[in-house]
Amino acid sequence: MTVHIKKKVAGGVTALHDLKGRRLFAVLPWSEYERLAALDHPADEEAADIAALDRAVAENARRAGAARAAGYNVAAYYPVEVVNPMIDGASAVKVWREYRELTQAELAKKIGVSRAYLTQIESRARAGTADVLARLARALGVLVDDLIEESALRRRRKS
Repeated sequence: MTVHIKKKVAGGVTALHDLKGRRLFAVLPWSEYERLAALDHPADEEAADIAALDRAVAENARRAGAARAAGYNVAAYYPVEVVNPMIDGASAVKVWREYRELTQAELAKKIGVSRAYLTQIESRARAGTADVLARLARALGVLVDDLIEESALRRRRKS
């Protein structure tokens, strides 16, 4: 490849062109490079993302610790096997039940409700009472907040 110095452009930058006059490269003073590099902040953005993740993990651990102190057997993190189905729209109760390898009948018996009622909660036909959600949370080892979905909150506010 043959490269020719065509002309200097603004800010001490030199443009390098091919024989047809197409710009191929820009040669610039190091100080100008540093100024431009400072405009792009991927390292700063990554650091901010990592800090946000660290804060979220710490908050989740704090909440899990408080729940354990209140007698709940909860994890301080959310497994990918739980997160991905919920992102795809699956019911939180159903996802946690399946993750804990419980059948509907087993979980219903454990919390003292009928399998039909549990099915309605999992299918979002019913939201479940606060007492039932608390029993579900305890049986599944999660916080009640982890089981309450935005759609259920909106339905309750409308009634």
